[in-house]
Amino acid sequence: MALCKEFLDAIKWPTILAIYGEPGTGKTNIALEFVRHYCLSSCLYVGTTLTPIIERMKNIGIRLAGVKLREIIDYLDLVDVLLKTNYYELDLIVVDPITAFAREGGIAFNATLFAIAALRSLSDSLGIPVILISDTHIDPETKRPRPLMENAIYFWAHSIARIEQAKEQGARRLVVEHPLSYEALFRITARGIEWLTC
Repeated sequence: MALCKEFLDAIKWPTILAIYGEPGTGKTNIALEFVRHYCLSSCLYVGTTLTPIIERMKNIGIRLAGVKLREIIDYLDLVDVLLKTNYYELDLIVVDPITAFAREGGIAFNATLFAIAALRSLSDSLGIPVILISDTHIDPETKRPRPLMENAIYFWAHSIARIEQAKEQGARRLVVEHPLSYEALFRITARGIEWLTC
């Protein structure tokens, strides 16, 4: 199915979009919908575990020949991929998750900050849309999931969306927090995202 037009309007697509939520809520599935619809000739997908991602891509009909898959195992790999990529030919960049190594602190945390800032600069200067998937932590005051590296994510991303389990059986709620407010329900199917409200 196509991406929800109201969702795209709320995030002001094309943009640099950060998506966060607890494990299993559908962050990667939403990112793959962007790949399916906006990887017209070539895109970059950077991730920590690509084997299941490749299977999902095949299942929902993504043309793998157009996707440059880069698996990263530490923050040095992330920096290396960003430094060695030819960005001029890309339709889209996805990093899943951008915050994979931030919990290590020190140099790994700083390298993640560098990566987020560099991707924002690339997006702004070359007009390449970027999807950043963020791990979460539980905010001690609200007891709700918040994006890991929250300050950096909110500073560098143009748009922020949260995904959470919904009360409806098998449904997920997508909540755009910035720049506009928007909510939609979706379900994950074998063929991709099925929008329940849009």
